[in-house]
Amino acid sequence: MKRVKFETLTDTVKDLQEQHKSFKFRAFGLIGILIIAVIAIIVKKYYVSFGLLVAAVAYHLFYLRPFEKQYISNVNEANILLTVGRFLGTEEVKNKGTEHLTRKELEEAQLVPVLQREDGVSFYESVHGEYHGMKVTVSDVVISEDFKLKDNGTKGRNRVFQNCGCWTHIELPKDTGYNFRLFEDNAVPTVMQQKFYEEQNNLNKIPSGDVGLAGNYYLYVGSCDKAVGDTDEDNADNKNNAIEDETTLTKSEKMPPEKFIVRYEDLDKYTPGNTAVSVRGNVMDVYIRSRFLAMAVSTSAAPTEKSITFDPYPELKMILELAGILS
Repeated sequence: MKRVKFETLTDTVKDLQEQHKSFKFRAFGLIGILIIAVIAIIVKKYYVSFGLLVAAVAYHLFYLRPFEKQYISNVNEANILLTVGRFLGTEEVKNKGTEHLTRKELEEAQLVPVLQREDGVSFYESVHGEYHGMKVTVSDVVISEDFKLKDNGTKGRNRVFQNCGCWTHIELPKDTGYNFRLFEDNAVPTVMQQKFYEEQNNLNKIPSGDVGLAGNYYLYVGSCDKAVGDTDEDNADNKNNAIEDETTLTKSEKMPPEKFIVRYEDLDKYTPGNTAVSVRGNVMDVYIRSRFLAMAVSTSAAPTEKSITFDPYPELKMILELAGILS
């Protein structure tokens, strides 16, 4: 199948509607084979019916399903390009991640545990662009995490949990002077969350009520590390100001500003997903569990201009507002 072209909205919708029509014809072909197979059974042509059923399975696996997957991919690509892509000033969507967001960035964010295996992180639909001087990458991710399931009479068995959602990685134009992790309880399952943050020796747990948050929120604050792109001299003052007492917030261990907390609560209430935020110098990461760039595509109805231009991730604007507060 030809990849869809994105010159204009009208042309895009027309191309996708043609692909939908082609998919329908192929689907009717499968139905036709199955109807003939049923007739063969009725007239007791069992060998013929068996052959037709085998043909139907092969038709679906090697002809219909690949076409359907490509069609759904094209619809999602068009939708993301015409919404999030335009907002970030880019004309490219990558289906298997981007070099601007890798496993390294996810681990440095210290938001969720990542399974130490090659398949610990999988990236899907991804977009990279800029917004008001900020470099922004948005990607659907699947993060594998392991934990021990305690059984009666045993020490516990290893289990793997897949944390799925949308990850936004932002490089700010300057160092914010902040280093904190803020997330709601369900962003990371409790059994993994407790063990993971106990191992983060550079972060101090702060009662969320200290910043005016009510509910199941968690806040960890640390001294601000070297910002991406800065030199050692740029960060010397912050390092020299650090106080050895880990239980005391220092000048380089600042609480999130009140305006940021208020806007974070707005985001958390707005999204149906579960939010987690990491700020480290001039880098901010936001993970929203159970939210995705790629929308569910129905093959029963042809795409329209309205469906193609429906914003799949309106949370991005609120996330960038959060980043703007810090920069």
